[in-house]
Amino acid sequence: MIVEEFANKATSWCDTLDIADSRTYNYIWQREFARLIIQECAEVAGCNAHVSGFALGDLILQRFGVEPC
Repeated sequence: MIVEEFANKATSWCDTLDIADSRTYNYIWQREFARLIIQECAEVAGCNAHVSGFALGDLILQRFGVEPC
């Protein structure tokens, strides 16, 4: 699943940094994780702007494996 992939990427990136405490590590990890999700959403929207009959929100939910509300 893509969410786990982003979590692993965020962890790998944070592990390359010299972070002294867990609070700072968690803050930086959360920001990187969110950045990866936002980047993916922008890519999905950009790549599918031409798709007729589909709402971009539905495509994004499908990409992340999330059920609609």
